[in-house]
Amino acid sequence: MFAGALAFLLPLLFSTVVMGTFWSPRFALLAVEAAVGLPVLVTLLRSDGRRAAVAALAFAAWALVSFAWAPNRTLAFWGAFLWGTGALFVLALVGCWAVGVAAGPRATAWVEKALLVGAGANAVVAVLQTTTDLSSFQLWRVDGRSSGFWGNPVYLSGFLLGAVWLVVPRLRARPAAWGPFTVLLAAALQVAGGRFAAALLAAAVAGAWRVAGGRTAALLAVCLGAGLLLGAGLALQHGGVSVASRASVASATGVRPRLESWLSARHAIAERPLLGHGPGRYRGATGPFRTMRLARDEGPDRLYADAHNLVVEYGVTTGLPGLGLLLAWLGLAIRRAGWRAPLAGFALLVLAMHLLEPQNVGLTPLALLALGAAAPLAAPPAARLPSGLRAVVIAAGVALAGVILLGTYRFEQARLDFRLADARQARELLPPWPEVRDQTARIYSFRGKSERDTALLARARRWRGAAARADPDDPSWWNDLAEAELSAKLLPASARHFGEALRRNPWSARAMNGLGRIALVEGNRSRAQSLFRRSLRADPDQPAIRELLAGG
Repeated sequence: MFAGALAFLLPLLFSTVVMGTFWSPRFALLAVEAAVGLPVLVTLLRSDGRRAAVAALAFAAWALVSFAWAPNRTLAFWGAFLWGTGALFVLALVGCWAVGVAAGPRATAWVEKALLVGAGANAVVAVLQTTTDLSSFQLWRVDGRSSGFWGNPVYLSGFLLGAVWLVVPRLRARPAAWGPFTVLLAAALQVAGGRFAAALLAAAVAGAWRVAGGRTAALLAVCLGAGLLLGAGLALQHGGVSVASRASVASATGVRPRLESWLSARHAIAERPLLGHGPGRYRGATGPFRTMRLARDEGPDRLYADAHNLVVEYGVTTGLPGLGLLLAWLGLAIRRAGWRAPLAGFALLVLAMHLLEPQNVGLTPLALLALGAAAPLAAPPAARLPSGLRAVVIAAGVALAGVILLGTYRFEQARLDFRLADARQARELLPPWPEVRDQTARIYSFRGKSERDTALLARARRWRGAAARADPDDPSWWNDLAEAELSAKLLPASARHFGEALRRNPWSARAMNGLGRIALVEGNRSRAQSLFRRSLRADPDQPAIRELLAGG
C-alpha cells in the first residue's frame, strides 16, 4: 500500500499554500520515505536481494560520512532550498528502492497502474497548459513550455519518457485502447519541450523491438510520431515552445554549458577526492572553478545547483568512493531487475535522463521505487527491527514532514503579506536555510525604505549577513549584502563582501560591477575600468556598464 501510494502521490502532489508549490510537499515526503524505507532495507540483508541491499547501505553510510565532514554540515544534510538533494535525499533514495523490493509482487501491479494514472493526468494538464491558461491554479507554463503537475518541464519530460515504456506491453495486448494514450504522452512530451527526453524515445522504440517484436515497435513509433506532430501543431497554434522549436536553435541545445560545467568539476573532485564536499553541495564546490565560457553561456551570476549528471554530481559531493558505491548499488539493482520489465524500463529511462538533467525530490525517488518494484521479493522479508522502534522512526519521519510543510506555509505567508511574525515562525521551523533569513531582510528593507527609517534598513543588512553566514558558499548572498551596504555608503564592508562573492564565483558580474562602482567613488578609475572590462567579458550585454566605462 505504501509503495502504491508513493507511486500515485509523487507525480501529482503539489500545494498552492506553501513556498515551493511543487517542491515542498515532495521534499517533506523524503522524511517519510527514509523513515519507512531504511528499516525495510535492513530486513533485505537476509533476503535474495542482500547484495544490492549491502551496496545501498554502504552508499548511504558513505553519504552520511561525507555529510559529517562537509564544510557546511547543515546544508549537506538538508540540501539547498528548492533542491533538497542532501543526505536526507540519499536516505530516501535507498529507502524507496527497499520499499519497492519488499512490497511484493502485488505491489508491482499497483505501482504500474499508479504511474500510468499519474502519466495520463500530467499529459492532459500539459496539453491544456498549451491550449488554455491554467495560471489561476498555479499550473503555469515555464518559458512557454508545459510543466504539468511537476512545476518544471524537465521533470515532466523525464516522467513521461519513463511512462512510454510502461505502455509497450499494453500496446501489444490492446492497441486500440493504448494507442491514443501513447499519442497523448508524445504530444505532452512535445509541448514540454524536453529535447533530451525526445531523443531517448528512439531507445524506447528499439527496446520495444527487442521485447515485443517489430509489429509493436512499429505501432509505438507511429503513435509517438503522431503525438509529436500533434504537440508541435498545438504549440505552434497557441504560441507555446515545443521540442521542434527548441531544437531548431543551435545555441539552445544546452550541451555545451553542461560539458563546460562537468570539465570544471574535476577541480572540485581533486580538492576533496575521498569525502567530497557533502551531498547536495555541488554549487558551493564548483563555483570557485567556474570558467568564463560557462559564465557567457549561462549568465555570470547563475550557478548550477546540480551537475545535471548523476555521475559528476556524486563524484563532487560524496567523493570517488561514494560515486563507486552508488554505481555498484545501481548496477546490482539493475542486474537484479533486468531492463525488459515495465517498471525496470521506466526506471532506466528516467535514470538515463539524469545523465543530462538534474535530480528531483519527486522524480528520482520514484525511479528508485520503480526499480525495486520491478523485481520484488516473492515473500515479505523477516522483520529485523522491533515493531516499537519502527513505529518511533516512522512517527519521527511524519512529524518532520509536518514541520517542513508548516514552515514552508509560514514562509509563503511571509512572502505574500510581508509580516514579521510569519517570517519569524518560518525561521524557527526552517532553521537550516538562508532563504528564511533573506525574507526577513526583505521585509525590513521594504519597511525601512517606505518609512525612511535607517534603523530598519540596518536590521535588513544584519539579516542579509545572517543569510550569507548560513550558506557562505553561495555568492548571491554576499552580493545581496554588499549591494545593501553600498546603498548605505558603507564602502569598506561592501568591498569586503563583494570580494567574498568574487572568491566564490570569479566571474560574478554583480560583484565586479559593485567593486567597480566603489573604485569610482574612491577615485581609482584604472581599477574601476579593469573591473568593468572583466565584467563585460562575462556579460557583454550591459549598456549601463558600458556607459560607466566610457565615462571613466
